[in-house]
Parts: sequence; C-alpha cells; structure tokens
Amino acid sequence: MEYCDLNDLITREQYYLDSLTPLYNILRIPGYSTGFKHSGITLEKFSDMKKGQNHPMYGKQRSLETLAKISIAKEGSTIYVYNTHGTLVNYFCFFRQAVNFFNYGYNTILRYYKNGKLFKNKWILLHNSNF
Repeated sequence: MEYCDLNDLITREQYYLDSLTPLYNILRIPGYSTGFKHSGITLEKFSDMKKGQNHPMYGKQRSLETLAKISIAKEGSTIYVYNTHGTLVNYFCFFRQAVNFFNYGYNTILRYYKNGKLFKNKWILLHNSNF
C-alpha cells in the first residue's frame, strides 16, 4: 500500500493500472467512468444477484400504509393552479402535465408546489383545491 497526497491520487492510480495491467473488468483511466458500459455477462450477474432469495424484499410483505403511499406516488399529486386573485385557473393530475404545460423542469415545478410561492409572478401551485 502506498500513501500519497490527495492531489496525486489519480496519477498514482494510473501508474499502478499501467504497471500491473489487471485482468478484471475495471476502468483503464482512473476517476472517469464516462462511456463505460458493463458487459452483458456482468449485467446478467447483477440481475441474478437480486433474484429470488437474494432480493431484499424476498419473503417480506409491505405494510398497508406503505402500499397506500406507493399507490399515491404512482398516481401523482393533483396540482391546482391559482392566479394572484385566488381564482382557480387550471389543475393537473400529474406533475408531468404541469411540466409540459409550463415548459419548465420537473424540479422547478415541484419546488414551487412544495413552497407555495408565486410562480412566474402569475401563478400559485398548490396541493389542494382550497386557496
């Protein structure tokens, strides 16, 4: 084992990769995984590791409360859109509908939905129909 300064870590790792030429399915350039793809065999092994008795939920049952939460999450949450005068302007059953309508990113819509602040100086996005 070699101890080195954090700034030299990538350089030292590259040195050992070049000199030892390991046979395992590893990246040849340290610190960058861009463009790397696991082989089909490796992906199959990953899949097999989570099947049957190896699956983390094998033999377990989710509580009714958990199942209800999953169901609500899959359905999405209704987003009610009000203008600054408190008039209901529109509503969306799914976040994706609001994202497409406003032409803004999912995280932006979600942030305004959660904090209740004025969106685009025109609308208030709420989770219930009572303004």
